[in-house]
Amino acid sequence: MIQIQRKEDCVGCSACVERCPVNCISFERDQQGFRYPQVDTSKCINCSLCERVCPVINRQTPSEPLAVYGAINPDNQIVSESSSGGIFHALALNILNHGGVIFGACFDENYNVIHSYTESPHELSKFMGSKYVQSDIGSSFLQAEKFLKQGRKVLFSGTPCQIAGLTLFLRKDYGDLLLKVAVICHGVPSPLVWANYRQEKIGSPNEISRISFRDKHHSWVYFGLSYTKQTNNKSKYHFEFIHDNTYMQAFLHDITLRPSCFECPAKDGRSRSDIIIGDFWRVKSLEPEIASESGTSLILINTEAGAKIFEELDILRLATTIDKAKLSNPTLIRSTRRPKLYNVFWSKYSESPNVATLQKYANKSKPSLYYRFIRKVKNFLKKLL
Repeated sequence: MIQIQRKEDCVGCSACVERCPVNCISFERDQQGFRYPQVDTSKCINCSLCERVCPVINRQTPSEPLAVYGAINPDNQIVSESSSGGIFHALALNILNHGGVIFGACFDENYNVIHSYTESPHELSKFMGSKYVQSDIGSSFLQAEKFLKQGRKVLFSGTPCQIAGLTLFLRKDYGDLLLKVAVICHGVPSPLVWANYRQEKIGSPNEISRISFRDKHHSWVYFGLSYTKQTNNKSKYHFEFIHDNTYMQAFLHDITLRPSCFECPAKDGRSRSDIIIGDFWRVKSLEPEIASESGTSLILINTEAGAKIFEELDILRLATTIDKAKLSNPTLIRSTRRPKLYNVFWSKYSESPNVATLQKYANKSKPSLYYRFIRKVKNFLKKLL
């Protein structure tokens, strides 16, 4: 049976919970707000299926992509709503046009981040854009499996560890029916921290009509967190640049990340996704021909299935190299380092779970490698503009 001795040894993908044939595993939140499996030993039949689908126990070997691209969706509206170049939308639309189903992270009615699915192109917008919170997978793996067994095409997008969990959960190669899309991830923040921040700084879900973690109306590089709120029967737009927003600073200083993010089992091609998508940082210096102030996507093609659907897309693309991809996104291949104040922060936050504590320790913590990298990119691009 699955037994978590170290919190670093569970990514929270829920594969074990969903695969258990007797439903003896529950998924419980700890004091940090992250979910971990709890086994009811009185019901367990010792089938070991939970262990066989765990991406930490069954770590894969690193793998190199078949091809790497910089890419941009030609639809400017789609790009403006996306974190970078709008390629997720193009992939999703292709699957929907073949009668398929799209799974991805979105907000629920209370602005918690969950995994859900859609069969309609009109609902794709809610799956677009980065959500800097670990999503609650729920029963998405089982739902995706159900559609696949019906012969439906499925696009499943998620963090590399979620994709690794899905791959092991399915225990079967569904060929061209399944397109697994991993997002480049440097770590997932606590849902508890997000819920507390949202309640204190943004307000009631009933008052909110939109939240964006990657509002890039100023530019792709100088993005921020924004939300639209109904106040006195009037709609008001709020925006804070990334370096001014406490929640984003805590995330980029890594103090709110899940413990497993510091020992990620799905880096360096281990997720077994068909495609990896993310931001093509430093694109102006690495591949200026595909650079755009609105955002350029970095695309890694890992399988023939991924290559086939990518070739079908009506997008702007430019072949690049894996070396340039690694320069653009170091978190492709290595985990984030645990901040020295990580345990101190969580000890204090459990006592005072508020924005003041979040801000205090975000400011005290040394900026993460990812944050320092993004800051260098911004400064470099500022000189070019």
